[in-house]
Amino acid sequence: MSSFVVGSDHIDYLVSAVLLYAPRRMGGRTGDQLGRQLLAENVASVTAQYLDAEDEDMDAEELAELLEERAAYDELVSRYEFRKVELVEPAQAAWVAACWQYQRGRYGLHDLPETWVTADDVIATALALVGLDRLKDPAGPRTIDNLRTDDLAWIWSRASHRG
Repeated sequence: MSSFVVGSDHIDYLVSAVLLYAPRRMGGRTGDQLGRQLLAENVASVTAQYLDAEDEDMDAEELAELLEERAAYDELVSRYEFRKVELVEPAQAAWVAACWQYQRGRYGLHDLPETWVTADDVIATALALVGLDRLKDPAGPRTIDNLRTDDLAWIWSRASHRG
């Protein structure tokens, strides 16, 4: 699995999509709180692949580099402040949620955190709203696999989506 830590803008889009498509999933949290949780889970999943694994081939310099990177990610999480995305489009919302799930990863069927279910709800609700022209097979199911994604951003950022 080749995963990475998504940026704050990506998390902002996902939290904005939760507010729009699955508001009951906020569970009394603020956008800041949910965003930090989503980002922290992504960071933990990505860094666990490298830091939590016993790698006898890793030298002290490589380990120091990874620890420095983890510290930068932890700071990113602690500084995160939600900035609402005003224009949330259903297909892009589903794709952003699917990207977060991929980057967060799961460790088997038992690993089904509330945040994963929240992303599932965003995906399902958003896909129910996309036009048939957004589907590869208009007669097929409304799933991520049937979504046309050629014009969607897997990694969403404000910089690349200014109109």
